[in-house]
Amino acid sequence: NDSLSNDLLEKVNHLGNICPLAGGESVYKARAILSYLNGYATEFDDATLCGKSNEILNKVVKNVTEIQVFPNPAKDQIFIKYTIKQDAQFEVWDILGKKIANGKLSKDANLQAIETASFPNGSYFIKIFDEVNNLNISTINIIH
Repeated sequence: NDSLSNDLLEKVNHLGNICPLAGGESVYKARAILSYLNGYATEFDDATLCGKSNEILNKVVKNVTEIQVFPNPAKDQIFIKYTIKQDAQFEVWDILGKKIANGKLSKDANLQAIETASFPNGSYFIKIFDEVNNLNISTINIIH
């Protein structure tokens, strides 16, 4: 069944619209459900949700110069282009909240390829984080 009760949908919507720096993994799972129910057309403005004066967000800005995830949509491979001040990690999550891939990003490099040929068509969240902060969350679509 692709529908939720109004009460449950309201709770999932509320959770999906919390700053991920505060709500963590539960926020991403709620967003995955909302994206699925809305035909993958759901977007979240984390800068607004987290507040530009948020102390944690300010730390993130100091640690990252640039992070880009491309191409979007992708077919067999996606790339993370980055400039970071300390080593970080990435995780790729499907819309059901299942971790599909993960790896490390070295501060001494600036490009990471992720093979997506085996990923089913759909939307995925790419979470990039270091020991202290979530650095970036991107949504990417895989279409073979």
